[in-house]
Amino acid sequence: MYVGAGLCPPQNILDGFAVSLDSHVLLMMGAAAICLALSLYVWKRSRDAIASSLPPLLTAAAVWSFFYGLELALPGIALMRVALTLQYVGIATIAVLWFIFAARYSGRGEGLTGSRVGLLFIVPAITVALVATNSLHHLYYTSVQPGMVEGKSFLIVETGPFYWVHVLYSYVLLVAGALLMLRAALGSSGIHRVRAGLFLGGVLLPFVVNVCYVLGLRPYGFLDLTPVAFVITGIAFTLGALTFDLFAITPIALDTLFDRIPDAVLMLDVNGRVVNANPRARELLREGLVLRPVDDGMEAGKRDRVQFTPWGKEGDVHVGERTYHSLSTALVDRAGGRLGTLVVMRDITDRKQAERALERSRDAYQSLVDNLPGAAYRCSLDEHWTMHYLSTGIEGLTGYPAADFLKNRVRSFAIVLHPDDISYVESCVKAAVAEDRPFEIEYRVIRRDGRVCWVLDKGQIVNEEGGEAFLSGVLLDITQQKRDRLEIERSQRELRKLATHLQVVREEERAAVAWELHDEIGQALAVVKMDLARHDSRLSGAESAAVQPGLQDTVALLDETIGRLRRLYTDLRPGMLDDLGLSATIEWQTTEFGRLSGIDCRLTRLDEIELADDRANLAVYRAYQEVLSSGVRQAGATRVEVSVERYDDRMVVRVTDDGARGVEEDQDSVLALRYAAMRHSLRGCHGSVVVSRNGSEETVTEIIVPLRPQQMRMPA
Repeated sequence: MYVGAGLCPPQNILDGFAVSLDSHVLLMMGAAAICLALSLYVWKRSRDAIASSLPPLLTAAAVWSFFYGLELALPGIALMRVALTLQYVGIATIAVLWFIFAARYSGRGEGLTGSRVGLLFIVPAITVALVATNSLHHLYYTSVQPGMVEGKSFLIVETGPFYWVHVLYSYVLLVAGALLMLRAALGSSGIHRVRAGLFLGGVLLPFVVNVCYVLGLRPYGFLDLTPVAFVITGIAFTLGALTFDLFAITPIALDTLFDRIPDAVLMLDVNGRVVNANPRARELLREGLVLRPVDDGMEAGKRDRVQFTPWGKEGDVHVGERTYHSLSTALVDRAGGRLGTLVVMRDITDRKQAERALERSRDAYQSLVDNLPGAAYRCSLDEHWTMHYLSTGIEGLTGYPAADFLKNRVRSFAIVLHPDDISYVESCVKAAVAEDRPFEIEYRVIRRDGRVCWVLDKGQIVNEEGGEAFLSGVLLDITQQKRDRLEIERSQRELRKLATHLQVVREEERAAVAWELHDEIGQALAVVKMDLARHDSRLSGAESAAVQPGLQDTVALLDETIGRLRRLYTDLRPGMLDDLGLSATIEWQTTEFGRLSGIDCRLTRLDEIELADDRANLAVYRAYQEVLSSGVRQAGATRVEVSVERYDDRMVVRVTDDGARGVEEDQDSVLALRYAAMRHSLRGCHGSVVVSRNGSEETVTEIIVPLRPQQMRMPA
C-alpha cells in the first residue's frame, strides 16, 4: 500500500534534498511514539468492537514509522534490509485494518466473520513474506541498492511485479473503506455526520500524501511522509474520541434506531421549527400535523393541531382518526441554555379502543351484576370472610351498603350470618376447598331490620399466582323460593296424609261392607235356603213333585248368589289374609285369578314371609291385586309367572308376563294413574313398585317392601 523510502519507482531521488538526516530519524521515531501512545490510550477506553478496531490501525502506523526511521538510522545494507522487511508488517496490514474499522463504524461489519477477516490478510501476509525473501526471487524488488546523501545512507530499489499487486490491493481497500465512511456521513445527521466526516478526512490525508509520494510529488526529496500523516490522523481520531465520545455507539445504529422507532420523534429549535424528524413524524406532518409552541397557560391538544409548551407538557392529541400521546421535553446545553424541544408522539389509538371496549364490557358486567337478585362477591378464606369485592346488590339482600363490608370497614360478612348456620357454612366451604370443587350452600342471613333472609351461595375457589386463595361467587336471594318450597312440602305432606287417610277409610269401608255382606246378607240368604228346604220337606209327595222343578231352580239361584256374595266380600276384605297370612293369600289370589281369567298363572317360588304390620300386608296384597287385574289382564298377557322371595331384609313379589304395556310412557293413562296410586299406598310401608323389561322382552313388575319393623311405620 503506502510506500516508504525504498518503495519509490527508479528515478533520481537526491534532487532537492536539504534536510538533516538526524531530524528525519527523530521525526519518524516521534511519529511512531505518538501513534503507539494513541493506540494504548484508545485501547484502554474501548468499549465495543468499533473502538477496538482503531488501536491495531494506529499500531500498524507506529510499526511503519519506527522501522522507517530505523532504516534511515542504521548503517550497512544488511541491517537496512531487515528494517525494510519489518516496515512491511505495518505497510501491508494498514489498509486492511482501515477497511475493517470503516466497515464496523458504518454498520457494515456484520459480514466480517473470523474466516473472512483472515482472507483479507492473505495478500499482506504474502507481501511480507516476499519482501523478506526477495533476494531469492526478486518478485517484489528487482534491485535493492544502497544510496548516500550528505553522509546518510538509504535504499534505492527497483519495483517488481508483485509490488504493483500490493499497491493495487491496498488502494482498493482504502477506497472501499473511504466509500463506506462517506456513505455513513451522508446517511447520518447532526453530530453523527460530523463524526463520520472527521474519520473520512483523517484517512484521506495519509492517502493523498502517499499518492503524491508515489507520483513523485515529494517536497522533502526521498523522505516518505505517509507515517507522519498517520500521526495527524491518529491525533484527530483520539481527540474526537475525547471530545465527541465517538465510540459510545455506532452512528448508523443511532440513525437506524431513530428511523425505525415506531413513535413519531421530532426535534424543534428554539423557534419551534422542525430541524429533524423520523419517517413516522414526517408522515404525520404530511397528514396535516401542525406544530407551534404555546405558552404555559394555553390549552394543548386540539384536534388536528398539536401544540407543545417549551418545558415538557404531555397529553393526548388527535391527528385525523388516530389518537396520539405526546410528550415534549426541553433540550438544554451544559450551561442550562435552551437548545430546542424534543417531541415524542406515540400512537395509542388501539389502546384507546381497547380501553373503550374494556369500559363497555365493564359497564355491561356491572349492569348484569347490579340486576342480579343478590350480589357477586370475592372474599378471603378467613374467619371474617373479608370482602375484596362486593356488588351493590348486597344492600337489597342485607340492608347494608357494599362499602360497609369491603375490607371489614364497618362490619364483616360473618356478622350477618345466622348464628345457627355459621358452622354449617364453614364445614361446607372447607369440604369444597379440600376437594377443590365448586359449592352451593343455602343458609340464612339476618337483615338490618332483623328479618331473616335465605340466600343461595354459589361459589368456587380461585387460586392466585402468588399462592393466595379466594372465594368468588354470587349470593342469590331465595327467600321467596324457600317459602314456596316449604309451602309445597307442607302441601305434599298434607296430601299424603289425606291420601293415606282416604286409603285407610276405604279399607275400613270395604271391611265394613264385607262384614255386612257376610253377616247380614249372607246369613239371610242361608236362612232363605234353609226355609225352602224345610218347607219342601213338609209337602206331600205329589205336591213336592209339582213344585220340585221350580224349587230346585230357586235353590240353585240362591247357591250362585251366595257364591258371588262370598267372592264379593272376599275381594273387599280377604279374610284369609288375617287367618292364613300374606304368602298364602297371594297363592290363593294367583290360583283364583288364573281360574277366572283363563290366563296360565304359575307360582314359581313362594317363601313364607309375614310382615309385622297388618296394614303393610294389606297394602302389598292390594298392590298385587292391582298388578294382576289392571296390568296383566289389560296388557293381553297369556302367561304369568309369580314368585314371592326374601332378599336379605326385603320382600320381593315379582310378576313376569308376556303382555305388552308401557306404564311410564303415558303418564295420563288410567293404568299409569293406578300404578301411581299403588306406589302411594306402598310408600306408607316404605315400599315401591318397579316395572321393567327383561332379556326376553317380558314385562317384569316387582313389589319391594322392607321386612324390618322399624322401617314399616305406617302413617296415622
